[in-house]
Amino acid sequence: MVKMSINLLSNEILQEIVKNLRQNDMFSCLLVSREWCKNTVSLLWQDPQLVRGKCNKYRVLARTYMLCFTREEKKYLKNNGVPIPPAPHRRPPTFDYPFFLRKIRIGFIERLAFEWIYRKRSVDRKGNGILLDDNFQVGKI
Repeated sequence: MVKMSINLLSNEILQEIVKNLRQNDMFSCLLVSREWCKNTVSLLWQDPQLVRGKCNKYRVLARTYMLCFTREEKKYLKNNGVPIPPAPHRRPPTFDYPFFLRKIRIGFIERLAFEWIYRKRSVDRKGNGILLDDNFQVGKI
């Protein structure tokens, strides 16, 4: 009998295996090895709005995407009153999650913005509210 390490599977074969799993099983694949994690994350983040689970998933997703912004993008948002989350342990995210995004719905983006700006971060540290106008320009209330 020939034994083969599970880590010797090509990325293409591994992704085909993971694609055919239920979502809960896909989360288990994140813990198998770094290679499995990398391939599974890319599949899960192709269409993150389909991920079931946490009731605050939109806030978590918004925070994760914001942590992937460049310094210039973060500075622009911060200068316009949009609070940017600090990176945990001062490290950037492990993956470039926006890179994996393949399917997006406008309603999903609206919900991300709403959850982050209005529900989670509608008041800055000085007690000032944040307002978006019809063109989604940020301003103080």
